[in-house]
Amino acid sequence: MTDNTHPSGSSDGEERRPDSVLAAEYVLGLLEGEELLMMRGRAAREPELANLIESWEDRLAPLSDEIGGAAPSPEVWSRIEAELAKDDVSGTQIVSLKQRLRNWQIAGSASAAAAVAAISLLMFAPGEADLTGPLSEGPNPLAASVPIGETGLRLAVTYLPGSQEMLVSSSGLTADGVHD
Repeated sequence: MTDNTHPSGSSDGEERRPDSVLAAEYVLGLLEGEELLMMRGRAAREPELANLIESWEDRLAPLSDEIGGAAPSPEVWSRIEAELAKDDVSGTQIVSLKQRLRNWQIAGSASAAAAVAAISLLMFAPGEADLTGPLSEGPNPLAASVPIGETGLRLAVTYLPGSQEMLVSSSGLTADGVHD
């Protein structure tokens, strides 16, 4: 803006504050919401405003050097310890819930492993195949679908023992122009 002032963030016609006041409020952390976002954007675009903010930071920085650290009083610590002691009963409940969750995770993993084993036995179990054509002349083909990590990619592998051939195909791959 050419008059070096900016609206205070209100749309109801409030008076304008000079950029120096806005910069000071920005440095002190008094701006909120849209006004704060507006000042950040203006500081990034307007070097004059950025310099004004920097000068306010330089002026106000010594004030924070004079502020010492504060430690909680013994009364506060005793109240914290009392609250922790009161919540100890619920703390054991949390541990119990975590253990139950772990047990369910173990049971779920074991069930999934058993299901994979059962499906594998059904797929790879020797038996007669109802095949027509040249494949039916020899031993039954062996097939597997192999997942690749946690991705949606899979390799389908088929071994034809009669012709001693292995067929491999993939699914879930997209062309990237680099790999074949």
